[in-house]
Amino acid sequence: MRSIIRLLFLLAGILISLQTQAQWTAKYTGVPTPPSNDLPYPYMISIVDSNTVCAVLHEWYGDFSDNRFVRTADGGATWQKGVIPEKGPLGYTINVLGIDALTAWAVRNTLPEEKTFLFKTTDGGANWTEALLPFTEDSIVAIGIHFFNDLDGVLYVEAHDGTAWSIKAVHTQDGGQTWNYSNTPYLAGERIFMWYGNNVFSVQGDTMWFGTSLSRVFRSVDKGLNWEAFDVPFHHTRPIDCVSFLDAKNGIAATALSDSLGGNIAFNDALRTEDGGETWTRIPIPMDIFNDPRMVGLAAIP
Repeated sequence: MRSIIRLLFLLAGILISLQTQAQWTAKYTGVPTPPSNDLPYPYMISIVDSNTVCAVLHEWYGDFSDNRFVRTADGGATWQKGVIPEKGPLGYTINVLGIDALTAWAVRNTLPEEKTFLFKTTDGGANWTEALLPFTEDSIVAIGIHFFNDLDGVLYVEAHDGTAWSIKAVHTQDGGQTWNYSNTPYLAGERIFMWYGNNVFSVQGDTMWFGTSLSRVFRSVDKGLNWEAFDVPFHHTRPIDCVSFLDAKNGIAATALSDSLGGNIAFNDALRTEDGGETWTRIPIPMDIFNDPRMVGLAAIP
């Protein structure tokens, strides 16, 4: 049985390692720091390889109207700035996915009408092309996108049909030229906590997982075509903020928010699985490490 101890928690998106501090090097992206009311900060980062990185920006406070991004192709020595197309007066980029040095996908949500738009660049962000999505629901809020290879990808969202929110997914098998609905075991009122960027889903091979507001983990083993859902037995029905899997069997799901029923602040909670997410066991968390209920992240360390 492989030990799950190799899964390392990241609190508030910061990895603290006293033994490896000397190996970290700050890279200036050209974005003014520190953040203030009118200055943006890198929110979602996509690392393609040791040279190629792209990141989207959000204002520290404000109306989420930022459509800027930065990218590097030389390991952070130099950075280029650019913009992703606007589709309304207010919008935000919820996800960016770099494929290679020139190709990337960006997912934009608009406010207040709550619509999702998907864009692709093949020239490093100089130009973006909108992909046609099949959604017919009244409101769509995209959460995450992932490509398993050059052809197979999945985009999952919160969808409102005029009555209630639920979780839907669409997939492509031709590199994003066409998208079709996937089979999802959605429940009325089920949503996804989306403010964790990279941590909101986990991928191993052809398998993908993400957590929901009703303490469930969705899993697809066929590149996002079909999904099944498993209950995660937290103390209360609480949103799963992030999941991380070491391999196809071993993973951790964590929550740091108030319970969905009473809205009361609750301490961080985490459970582990050794069968790919079908059953879960609670993990004791030292209170001096996870006593801040605002944010938690996960990353698997091989």
